[in-house]
Amino acid sequence: MQRLFFLIGIISGSLTCQAQTPKTVVVYHYKKLKASEGQMLNGQKTGTWTTWNSNGEITSETVYDQDGGRIKHIFYYDPPWIELPRKDLILPKEAYEAAILTQNSGVKTHPRITYYTLNGLKDGLRMTYDANGNKLTEEGYVRDTLNGMSFFFSRTTPGLLLKKATYFMGRYNGYFMEKTEDGKYLEEGAYVDGKKHGKWNSVQNGQHIIANYRYGILNGSYVVFVNEEPVLTLKYIDGKKNGEFTEYSIKENDRIRFSGTYVNNVKHGMVRHYKNNVLQADWVMKNGVRDGLQHYWYRDSVIKSVSLVRDNKIDSVRTTYYESGKIDTLQWYHKGLLLKTRAFYENSKPKYQFENYTETEYYPDGKKRRQVVYGEKSSVTTWDEKGRKLKTEERR
Repeated sequence: MQRLFFLIGIISGSLTCQAQTPKTVVVYHYKKLKASEGQMLNGQKTGTWTTWNSNGEITSETVYDQDGGRIKHIFYYDPPWIELPRKDLILPKEAYEAAILTQNSGVKTHPRITYYTLNGLKDGLRMTYDANGNKLTEEGYVRDTLNGMSFFFSRTTPGLLLKKATYFMGRYNGYFMEKTEDGKYLEEGAYVDGKKHGKWNSVQNGQHIIANYRYGILNGSYVVFVNEEPVLTLKYIDGKKNGEFTEYSIKENDRIRFSGTYVNNVKHGMVRHYKNNVLQADWVMKNGVRDGLQHYWYRDSVIKSVSLVRDNKIDSVRTTYYESGKIDTLQWYHKGLLLKTRAFYENSKPKYQFENYTETEYYPDGKKRRQVVYGEKSSVTTWDEKGRKLKTEERR
């Protein structure tokens, strides 16, 4: 343990004056370098107290008797290292003492931290700095609790404000803002009693989101942008999606892709799908699953197919049409399982059929072209365009 030497300078005077006049107190390191120095008055520290490390570098200053009885604390960065001469070198005594004086010259670097205390608790501004003296943070405290505005600055771009927050007794309360190092906003809005409230702007995964909150819960319009073009609009009520929603194409700006309705956070009712603002399909949702009629369209009012869906599975005859309105294909489903298929040419002649393990292809005039019967012994039969059987092959 280092030995410390104390030197107390007592200013002469009468006994009455000694009781009221500050006394200078100096504490030394074992190297006879100052460790600390300040004044005492009536048994209490007063004025500015300075501390040094064993190399004679100022490490901190404490200023007493500030406004309202506060104490100001200042901590400094270590200065560049100045190496003392080795003791085993034969040097004139004056050279060694000069080096010690250089170390103990009291050179200050930039402050690292400054803050105030009152009755042992942080009270007032607390600020931190980088080694070049650029401010990094500024925060307000009351009774050791964050209170008031707080500022956070960039370490790479001096003076660039990255975050601004408002506190009331330890909780966010008021304006809040946060940016990236390149100056782009991450979040901006307001808090009430530690909870987001009102309109908020944020950026997440390259998407710009404008949302509305009510005491920490999403409530109101919610819009998502990509490259400043909307890609999603919907509405929240008490933290759940409720009401109409619209999704837009990223590649085709302002063109609707999907529209529909949410009820208590799940899609419910008619959902429509668009391409180039032209209706492509629509289906019915019940409690988040497809359940009801679904249509696909060539263009507005020109039907392409229709089917009935139950619990996300087709459970009916799915009918597909040519643009002329004539039937293209009939497919029978049961709970999502395809049972049989019949397809037609646009002249309504049969084109293809699959039923009872038998697959049949037809010429445009309706004559059979090829038929496959599946089973333990499968067979393949082909016909020419005049209906004459060409051959039958059996397969295992």
